[in-house]
Amino acid sequence: MNDLSQKLFIYRQTGLILSLIVLGMGLVLSFVCYPTDIKSQPLVISLNQNRQLVGKLYTPNNIKPPYPVMLLIHGVSSTKEMMAPLAIELARHGIAALAFDFGGFGESYSRPENEEDNLTDAKAIIAFVRNLPQQFELKRIGIAGHSLGGATALTLAGEDTRFPATIVWSMSGVATRITPPNLFLLIGLYEQFHLPSIMREMLRQATGRNINEFQQVGDFTKGTARMLVISPTTDHPTAPYDPLVIRSSVAWVEQAFDIPVKNIPLVAPWYILGLFATFIGSLLTSSYLVREVACQKRWRRWIPGFIVAIALTCFSLGIAGLIDSLWASNFILFCLALLLASNYILPYPEKFTPALRVFGLYYALFALSYTAITLIFRCGELLTHPQYWLGIPQFLLQTPIFLTYNFYLGLRAILFPLYTQGLQPGYLLFIPVLLELIKPGIILTSLERVAVRVVAWVRQPLTFNSTKISPGSIALLSGLMLVLIAVIVWRVRTGLLTQSTTVVAVRLVAQLIMLPALLLRSSGFRWLENQCLGKNQP
Repeated sequence: MNDLSQKLFIYRQTGLILSLIVLGMGLVLSFVCYPTDIKSQPLVISLNQNRQLVGKLYTPNNIKPPYPVMLLIHGVSSTKEMMAPLAIELARHGIAALAFDFGGFGESYSRPENEEDNLTDAKAIIAFVRNLPQQFELKRIGIAGHSLGGATALTLAGEDTRFPATIVWSMSGVATRITPPNLFLLIGLYEQFHLPSIMREMLRQATGRNINEFQQVGDFTKGTARMLVISPTTDHPTAPYDPLVIRSSVAWVEQAFDIPVKNIPLVAPWYILGLFATFIGSLLTSSYLVREVACQKRWRRWIPGFIVAIALTCFSLGIAGLIDSLWASNFILFCLALLLASNYILPYPEKFTPALRVFGLYYALFALSYTAITLIFRCGELLTHPQYWLGIPQFLLQTPIFLTYNFYLGLRAILFPLYTQGLQPGYLLFIPVLLELIKPGIILTSLERVAVRVVAWVRQPLTFNSTKISPGSIALLSGLMLVLIAVIVWRVRTGLLTQSTTVVAVRLVAQLIMLPALLLRSSGFRWLENQCLGKNQP
């Protein structure tokens, strides 16, 4: 092999080498940060013959029951897995944690979402815990919730003052000096719906005086402890994964339960990062290997069948209980992603690298738009609280990862109605599989065509004829407005938009639509896009 051939070979394998590095880093992080000092088990709590709540109990390995316990309540359009990072860290600190799915979410029974049923479900979980004095300390049962779950936790702790710890993430509400007991409020600086100013007012109501965030007041023994933490590294959807959110919440529970505070490093956020890197690295490595097979035209027609066979094997082992059902669902989803990528790569292997570059460019575009607009909306807070500037780098780095991880959890819950208490794939999982088996590559190639047309539509010239806007411009603006209206309607239906936050949310959604469109139209982005596609001229 001469020098030129060697350089070309190394250049061709750059992607594979980088993928292997990402995979290796992910495996190391996952192994080092795996929480070996706790155990977890799924639980099923029957409300009646036709309704069941599914939860997961996390307990410490080195402590015998009865345990102090925290009940963890997820937010809207989410599942119990969103609260898993806090549950893991609580268990590592000697505190049991029970996370569960509301009815209508995750693996629990199906129903429309409403606050009254949420309260009924949560009360059933509380009754379940209180009926097990041999396993849980009845005087040390706390409650925590995020978003919708935070509202439920606030209501329950306001009605029942037996909770020695109340934690509310990313949600405002009503509190007094004595209810709920030992109230810990936490919000991200970049929260989209419940602004820091609103939370400061809530803290003022709960204490009767003006105090600053991070300032603890009151007495834990009397149930009057109060504190507000504003994390400079998170927003609404990523708060449950934020290290500061988790660390400060665990410390609050330890104080409320009168447990010695342990200063041990967190592992849950790093474990999530490890899983993320492992999944991405594995998918990219496998895709590059598929490309090599496709280029050499060896065994290429057998690859989709081989991937499906592996997925069916995992499914069979998961159904039989020979492997953990949660891991089986994860591996099946990995096989689905690999099947989509393989069927896209095999006919035209030379398209894979440019397509991957463009995908990365557009992922960066939307990540930049999301974080940039979020920062703009918090300019006032950043100017009045300069110390929060120190959290910007971490916010920029962790937000795209945690958002992607959060999206994956939601996708898994949609495709698998059961994934911890057994394994049950939903019909939506079989639709892409059947499409790919009938016509390989149809999904990604169709998405590619749609994306190309949308980008061309966004980039069409905005021409003005006297005082009239061109038909193309009207179509562009109308389309953007329809997207805006659809997002607003969805947010209202899911309860994320209230009267006090509608204006802010509308502005935010509008900016998130318009900024990517403006960047797409810019000559600089077009130059980057052409570079990714290997074109020399814009």
